[in-house]
Amino acid sequence: MKRIIKNTGAAVVCLFIISWVSGQTVTDIDGNTYTIIKIGKQAWMAENLKTSRYSNGDPITHMTDDNIWSEATTGAWADYRNLPSFDSLYGKLYNWYAVTDKRGACPKNWHVATDADWNYLTQILGGKTEAGAIKSMQLWDPPNRGAVDKNGFSAFGGGLRNYYGMFKTLGTFGYYWTSTGTNRGTAWFRKLDCYDTKLGRDDVLKETGFSCRCVKD
Repeated sequence: MKRIIKNTGAAVVCLFIISWVSGQTVTDIDGNTYTIIKIGKQAWMAENLKTSRYSNGDPITHMTDDNIWSEATTGAWADYRNLPSFDSLYGKLYNWYAVTDKRGACPKNWHVATDADWNYLTQILGGKTEAGAIKSMQLWDPPNRGAVDKNGFSAFGGGLRNYYGMFKTLGTFGYYWTSTGTNRGTAWFRKLDCYDTKLGRDDVLKETGFSCRCVKD
C-alpha cells in the first residue's frame, strides 16, 4: 500500500511505502520470533516485545512484588497480573530502566523505539488522530473505534503496571515506551485506547510498566 504525504511548507512531496516485509522475521535471545513490517523508511516489529533477557544473555529481573516494583531503579518486567498466559498475546510489561539498559532489550541491530521514531510513524499515518491505521481488530474492548490495522502494526490494549505495581486497563488502553527521557525524571510514551483513533504522547514515571516495540537500526 502506498501513501503520499505532502509537505507544502517545504514544497516537497514524499512517497512512503507501508507494507509487510514478506517472509521476514527477527528472533530475540529467548527464541521469540516477530514479524517485520516496513512503514516508510522504518522497519518495526509487528508484535510487542517478550524477551526476559538482555541481548547479551543477562536476565532482566522478573518482579512480581508490588512494593519492590515501585522502588526499582534497574530493569524489570512482569506479565499482566503476573499471569504467564498473558505473555503470548500481549508481550511483557517493562519499566523504562529495562528498555534503556545498555545491554539492549531488543535483538542485535534493533532498538527500542525513540520519541523521534514514534514522531516519524505519526507523520506517516497522517497525524496523531489517525492511529486507527495501526490499531488491531482484536484484543480491544468495544467500541474499538476506527481500528483498521492497514499496515499490520497490530497495536492493542495491553494495559499497564503502574508505579504502585497495580495492573490496569487491559483491553481499554495500550501504552508503549519510548527510550527517550525528559528533564523531569520521567520518559515519553505513546498511548492508544478503544474509544477513538488518537495516538497520545505524554511522559510518566520510569517505574511504570508498559509494552515495548523495537525498530531496526
